[in-house]
Amino acid sequence: MKITERDWDWWAYFWRVIHRQTISRVEEWDRNVARFIIEVLGLRKGDKLLDLGCGSGEHTRYLTHKGIVCTGIEVAPSLVKYAQNRARQEAASVNYMCKDMRRITYKNAFDHCIMVSGTFGSFSNTGNVGLLKKIRRALRLEGTLLLDIRNASYPRVHEESWMSLNGGYLLFKNRYNRITHREGSEYMFIDENGNVNVPTKNLKRASCRLYTVSEMRKMLHSLGFAFLGAYSDFRLPPTNYKPSYKGNIVICVKKLSF
Repeated sequence: MKITERDWDWWAYFWRVIHRQTISRVEEWDRNVARFIIEVLGLRKGDKLLDLGCGSGEHTRYLTHKGIVCTGIEVAPSLVKYAQNRARQEAASVNYMCKDMRRITYKNAFDHCIMVSGTFGSFSNTGNVGLLKKIRRALRLEGTLLLDIRNASYPRVHEESWMSLNGGYLLFKNRYNRITHREGSEYMFIDENGNVNVPTKNLKRASCRLYTVSEMRKMLHSLGFAFLGAYSDFRLPPTNYKPSYKGNIVICVKKLSF
């Protein structure tokens, strides 16, 4: 049995393309997410939107067809290439770029910014704050920010699962540190030929900081954002925030002073 360490570029494509395509009605879900974003942020034709951690680009392509000018930032080259190819096929004019979101240098360039799929929190506490500062700088005054976060009050503690995928098997296990509020994962994919694909050592150590809505509200306020509200999921009509839900969607707006 051959064991191969795979870097994030390989796993990003695995999660956001290969695995994602096995999810029932995922295209319908993507459309609903995009429609939710349009409604809660009040998007209008001609608005400029920045999608950080845009993955395979489903939401930006949909929004572009609704007249929104979209830029997608993604660190995995495999996903950027996939998103660009799909955009050409769908005649969707989206500007996809391969970049670490922490390195963006925009200033007053966008009306809206979104981060979905639990992307926020992936860095150190200092790194997460630094990213919010970069986002604030990138937004115009009164620009809105949507963050899809995992709820620290309801972490996935010691969840284990497996599933058959493309003739192979995906094994997955969550871990959570109640002191640091960081969630990590252990996973491997055994393909149809019996080859075992595992993350690199750096990926094995990776974790995501989970936040409560109250924590996010306090942090955003300290960085010059005004809290507009929170929701529990992407369903329409929007569902008001419920503390017992595992996921939360936070909406805020850039203010002039703080």
